[in-house]
Amino acid sequence: EINWDGGGSTVTSPGPTPFDVFLNTRGGRFVTTGSGFVQIPVANVADFFGNPGYDNIFSAFSPVRLFSPVDSNVTEAQFFVPGGGLIPAGTRGFGAVFTDVDLPDGSGPGQKRGNRQSSTLLEYYDASGALLFSGFAPASPGNGRLSFFGIVLNDPRIARVVITTGARPGSDDTSRSDVVMMDDFLYGEPQAIQ
Repeated sequence: EINWDGGGSTVTSPGPTPFDVFLNTRGGRFVTTGSGFVQIPVANVADFFGNPGYDNIFSAFSPVRLFSPVDSNVTEAQFFVPGGGLIPAGTRGFGAVFTDVDLPDGSGPGQKRGNRQSSTLLEYYDASGALLFSGFAPASPGNGRLSFFGIVLNDPRIARVVITTGARPGSDDTSRSDVVMMDDFLYGEPQAIQ
């Protein structure tokens, strides 16, 4: 489990991409198309992203910090053998807690007519880059509400997970643009890919 609350729970901790803080201990590397990541107390989200509309829309599953890409809404989790440097690994399962997934007809990828899916998409890939599974985090409309999405497989095939969380942080959270933050990540211990 990664709950993003270490290192002083009331400190805002911006980090680069790749974000390797958990590479050695938990086998997780996180990358984004943006400028980096932030581990941020809920109370500081509005100031950090320069949007006063964020004052009361997020909550933490495990208090008090959340996790988010900066200048992007895409996070890629990559798995390696814990303590093994960059030895590629796979995990049996991966799940994440999200806050403020409001839109069941959100701005997520896919079909644009009729019933569109939720705004937060998770895509699970194996070591060869083949898509194993994809699904949308369930919407839980209302400020500060939490959602969870995850899968578990019979063997450690998941080499990476791409998470697209609604609109880019800093955007206004509206009926057409859903800004979503992340909290706890849970996954099986990564094992070397055979």
